Amino acid sequence: MKASAALPLIVLAFFAASAAACSSCGTSRFPTPSACVVSGTTVDPKAEGCCADIEAVTLLGRILDELGGSAYEATKATVDKGNSPFGAAILSNEGPGYPLLYADANQVQTAKTPTAHGEISTINGFFQTVPDAQRLPAADTIFLATHQPCSLCMSGLAFAGFRRVFYAFDYEMSINGGGDAGDILDAVVIEEVFTASCGHVDHTNGMFTMIPVQAALQMLPCGNDKSIAAALRSEQQRFDNIKEKYAELGRVFQERMAAAGGGGSGIQLLAKACVGCKPYPRQECVRPGYDPNADASTAAAGKEEL
Repeated sequence: MKASAALPLIVLAFFAASAAACSSCGTSRFPTPSACVVSGTTVDPKAEGCCADIEAVTLLGRILDELGGSAYEATKATVDKGNSPFGAAILSNEGPGYPLLYADANQVQTAKTPTAHGEISTINGFFQTVPDAQRLPAADTIFLATHQPCSLCMSGLAFAGFRRVFYAFDYEMSINGGGDAGDILDAVVIEEVFTASCGHVDHTNGMFTMIPVQAALQMLPCGNDKSIAAALRSEQQRFDNIKEKYAELGRVFQERMAAAGGGGSGIQLLAKACVGCKPYPRQECVRPGYDPNADASTAAAGKEEL
């Protein structure tokens, strides 16, 4: 069969597989996403029908295990090599205990490619290094990102077939606690290319459901179960402690960038000075020669020059 004739069949097979995988998106072992997500963009942990049962607490516990364990260790190791502090882990959604399948982190500097983000490196490693016999289909896994996936990584997750995505820290922490120029560029891509204002990307869509860990921890216990409520409070404290560990990695990264003349605190200053949706900077914020100390009128005038 000629390649040109085979291509339509490949495309049809891809969409058929995607449709089959998405048919069970709303029946994952985590509470039905539609009950917790409003208007496709905002996760509301206290929405009617959204509550945490013992299985949700178990899953959140495993997510925090890997957030503070394998994902953190991979992220710390990559920061020591000069990379940005972003990592990820992949857990099985089959069998008891949600076992870890793979973890990795940002490799932009070591791999010398701007696309080796934490999620992309993890996706590539999962498919390239885990033996076929041991690798579950992406749709049967849970993808955990240490930080909210950027536009590049969301596309990678969609193309790779991941359907359930959790992330620990939002865009604001990415920019203020360890980000680099790529975070500002991502805000521009999301707003200018995908026209998603203020970084408010769809958390539930035809490709995947994306749930912030912090929002999940704020769910009310099903049936007002006191033991589940206590478990959620305990996990919230654990999450706060882990968050500080990542914040420290961010500070280390920023200090090294500043020492190397690569930005450091100027990144946060630039982000906070932008007009529009703070802390999500608009295009004028990355215009060559833009003064982060300029007032809004100067910035607005600068945009007209683009």
